[in-house]
Amino acid sequence: MAIVFRTRAEEIALGMTLLGLFFSSVLYGLALSQLYTYYKRFPRDPLSVKVLVCDLILDTISVILECHACWYDLVLTNEDALIFLMCQVLFGDNRSF
Repeated sequence: MAIVFRTRAEEIALGMTLLGLFFSSVLYGLALSQLYTYYKRFPRDPLSVKVLVCDLILDTISVILECHACWYDLVLTNEDALIFLMCQVLFGDNRSF
C-alpha cells in the first residue's frame, strides 16, 4: 500500500466526515426506535402505509456505505503512513522506506 500524506484541509474534511457518520448513526438509531414503536402501536395499518414507513432499507445501506468509506479513508490508507512515522521517530532520520 502506498504512503498517504494529507494536507490540513483534507484532514479537516475527513474529520467532518467522521462527525457526520457519528450523527447519522445516532439518527439511524432513532429511526429504528420509531419504526419499532410504529409497528407495535399500529399493527392494523394497511400494507401500503407500512411499506412507506419502512424506508429503513435505504438508511441501512447509507450507514453501511458511510462506515466503509470512513474505514477506508481513516484506517486502511493511514496504516503505512503510521508505520513510516514511527520508524522516523524511532530511528531519528529521514530515510525513505
